[in-house]
Amino acid sequence: MRVSVAYELCKGHGVCEQVCPQVFRMLGPKPVVRTTRPDESVRGAVEEAVRQCPTGAIRLIETAE
Repeated sequence: MRVSVAYELCKGHGVCEQVCPQVFRMLGPKPVVRTTRPDESVRGAVEEAVRQCPTGAIRLIETAE
């Protein structure tokens, strides 16, 4: 899996960091993705961050790797 944030959609609510701090960190007004290819052990938290993002800015992309 690969994680990305559409910064043009992001409003900096910080929900992603609250739900999945292993992958997202608020740094200023927008989140930083700590790792674009997180471990499968945090998949559930990443999926929850995608669902809870108020602006739909977070994407989870399935990869073959």
